[in-house]
Amino acid sequence: MEAVAVTEIRQVDTGLQELFCDYVPQVFRRADFRRWRAWGEWNDDYRAFALMEDGRVVANTSVMRMRLLLEGREVLAHQLGAVGCLPSHRGRGLARVVMNAALDACGDAPVLLFANPKVRQFYPRFGFQPQMQTLFATPYDAVPAGPPAPTLSLEDAAVRAGLATLSSEGRPSTERFGARGYATVASWPVANGFARPLRQLGTDWE
Repeated sequence: MEAVAVTEIRQVDTGLQELFCDYVPQVFRRADFRRWRAWGEWNDDYRAFALMEDGRVVANTSVMRMRLLLEGREVLAHQLGAVGCLPSHRGRGLARVVMNAALDACGDAPVLLFANPKVRQFYPRFGFQPQMQTLFATPYDAVPAGPPAPTLSLEDAAVRAGLATLSSEGRPSTERFGARGYATVASWPVANGFARPLRQLGTDWE
């Protein structure tokens, strides 16, 4: 396969972001980045490594820089996403090219991803190993007779700012394998309608 140039799409590359947003729903059903992007959630932590052809994105691997808490220690890490290739361009090794470019950008930092069962076999060739997914929770004493907790809308910039503060300064449910500064990660499924309604359990963001 001939060497092909990978284009890195950053926060400032608004024109290329539009092409990326055109690419995503062609590869991932029900997924879209437009609303998330309109909220201003595409910041310097999110970078897309794309292959361009005829003025469009044909393959991509994205990298989200994040802060993980591992056994009480905070480390810089990355999460991969939007890994794929247009159906018309599959079978040419393009996904492998963008995966390698994205992993090179991550350096020696830990990298994680969430893969659906249909494509899970693609990732071990890059050094990934499947792990059991565990849900961590924190106790909360609900009062059934009390008024329902108010619903929050991330359409509200003040709510998004509150989520950002909570993710950066709030107490994590676990320091064994937790995260900090994850607000833009958490807002994406909300923007796509994949999350349950957000409710505020309390009067502050701590």
